[in-house]
Amino acid sequence: MKILGALLFGSLLFFGCGDKFDNQSEKEFKHLSKEEKDYIERFNAKVKEIRDFPPKIKNLQKYFHIIKSVSNLEDARVIFFPERHTHELNQLWSAGALDKLVKPGDAVLFEGASVNRKFDVEEQISTGIFAVREYEKLKSQKQYNPQAISKIQNKYANLFFKTINFLALNELNLKAIPGFGWDSAASKDLSIRNQAMVFSITQKLKEYKRVFVFAGSLHIPHYEFADRIELAETLYATQLTAFTTTPGANRNEINDVFYNFFEASPNVLTKPSTKSIFDFMKTNDFAILIPKNLPRFKELESYLPQNVR
Repeated sequence: MKILGALLFGSLLFFGCGDKFDNQSEKEFKHLSKEEKDYIERFNAKVKEIRDFPPKIKNLQKYFHIIKSVSNLEDARVIFFPERHTHELNQLWSAGALDKLVKPGDAVLFEGASVNRKFDVEEQISTGIFAVREYEKLKSQKQYNPQAISKIQNKYANLFFKTINFLALNELNLKAIPGFGWDSAASKDLSIRNQAMVFSITQKLKEYKRVFVFAGSLHIPHYEFADRIELAETLYATQLTAFTTTPGANRNEINDVFYNFFEASPNVLTKPSTKSIFDFMKTNDFAILIPKNLPRFKELESYLPQNVR
């Protein structure tokens, strides 16, 4: 065990973890628990995966279905990352893309916490990935359970801050990027929560050059639309089914139906919860990076519109 500990400590020196390593640091490392040392090893391995994904920025389109209102992705002032809260790999892809795209002067917003609550971006990203991986192993959990994931996240958040001096944070570009919540934690109403997202984005755009938003996929208008159509929950389902199965069909038609889905409310069986975000997108430069490994993405891809304007 001593040899393994020495090797792990040596790898930390190689990564350049923490601000300074000396004899005192080595003594502190030796007093860490086995769980803490295991966490350090796993964290630094995960950092390497995030840092190296995708191999080059130009390969983003290979991994993401990109919808944007601007010609160049870098010109979008708001970039959304839809996710499945219980899917580790799609969160890792989004973390890698964020690490490649983010620059000083940007901010990141996270679901599940009230507007303006501050976050350490590296902690929030890594904790989410580790918590989901552990959650996925819980065979008894058949459905998404926010309370179960929150409990696991708290454990990993504590490990992060206890071992922060030994984590390879310098390998990522996230250290100086501020993180905040966007959610209305007191409400379970998706429409109210989405209004809170718009409010948070609007406020942060006054302070920061760009805002990156992490949210469950159904908080994104395009994904809510595709999900409703795929489930045949609107009066447009028959029309779109014919459209998507017709070779060479005019792609603009799906955009028209998408627009009507939000604007022609009397013709929609269930009012879209993302209407406030749809309205925000009509007047702001945005991009959506949908991981192609998102569960059900292949089922919904043909229903995804390209814009809101």
